Amino acid sequence: MFFRFNSRLATQDRIQAFPVNIPDSGTERYGPWIKDYEDCFQAISHVERSDKHGAKVTVFQAPLFNEVVRQYTLGLYCMAGFDEAALPDIWGLDAYLIVSERFKKIIEAQDDMAHQFNPVVFLDEHWQVARSEQTYYWFNLRRFLKVSDYETQQKNTLEFFLIENEETFFYHVAPDSAVMETLSNMPIWRYFGLEDFQGRNSPIRRVFYFNQELYELFLQAGITGLERYTQPYGIEEQSVAAVGGQYDL
Repeated sequence: MFFRFNSRLATQDRIQAFPVNIPDSGTERYGPWIKDYEDCFQAISHVERSDKHGAKVTVFQAPLFNEVVRQYTLGLYCMAGFDEAALPDIWGLDAYLIVSERFKKIIEAQDDMAHQFNPVVFLDEHWQVARSEQTYYWFNLRRFLKVSDYETQQKNTLEFFLIENEETFFYHVAPDSAVMETLSNMPIWRYFGLEDFQGRNSPIRRVFYFNQELYELFLQAGITGLERYTQPYGIEEQSVAAVGGQYDL
């Protein structure tokens, strides 16, 4: 079993902060383009499975932004009434993942892959840099997984609505399969999805997955923004659902 995060539009409606260029900084808010990012993914392991379902899981590592292009800085323009103290510890905005210092420390302590955390610059409604004691980061989650197609198609009972491209692997991950075991052992990851332009612009990039051990650490630390679904498609700002089993605290 593992968990799935997808930030809901209700969160953005409440926060009212939007990605922008930082005035007079010479930096851009957009991450590296396909030829500098996706085309530079390195396959770092292949997990072959020979159970009754049969599959292969390939783990890729994405590059660091500043190794392939010049440093990018994410600016967030905050509308009047914006309250940074009300921000959750994890928040998704389009393909951006924005996380707090508390979230960052847990990932760095629990995952042996070196992910990247670029500071976020908040701009107020007057386009001035807003000072804050709480630091937030643009999270470059560098672990991407692919799951090969194989014969058995398992209609999983899921507690969330699949988005584009998720069905290409969820329908091939049976709850009792070795593939499910492999995915459940990964600390945190994204699904590779489609190649090239389609992959870069797919809604799948707004989603990430993490294992039960990490989820329990988030809960113990009081990490916010990870409210569990109470209905099959989630309501309000609920963002987390379990995959492959029942989980109740």
